[in-house]
Amino acid sequence: MTNYKTIGVNAWGFLGRNTSTNALLIYRLSEFSNPSMTMHCADTRTGNEAIAAGVALSSIQNNAHNYIFPNVDVAPISTPASAQGFFVRHRDAASINCSFADGHVQSIPVNSIMDWTNNCFGSGKIHFSAK
Repeated sequence: MTNYKTIGVNAWGFLGRNTSTNALLIYRLSEFSNPSMTMHCADTRTGNEAIAAGVALSSIQNNAHNYIFPNVDVAPISTPASAQGFFVRHRDAASINCSFADGHVQSIPVNSIMDWTNNCFGSGKIHFSAK
């Protein structure tokens, strides 16, 4: 498998699923209350990195892209990392490149990402939620 760098889409905020039908939901930009603080996508693990972390090859092959979730580990800072995790590879492993719903791109310090993921239902919710 080629070890391409990957970008994960914020599945909670931008896609989501209907809990009763499991149907994929897609939100409009106008539905976001604070687009400048809602993460759209970020660096995620490569295929080889995900396999090394224990993700099945078939799981990677069946998904054209990885998703990011607010409740998964930040690799390689926190372990174990999942295929849906964030991946630190910028500024000496100090930040993760993220884009936001309003179009701006920012390098977010690892500690901030970890705070967001640890508080995904509290103070970090705005960074992931569509509404």
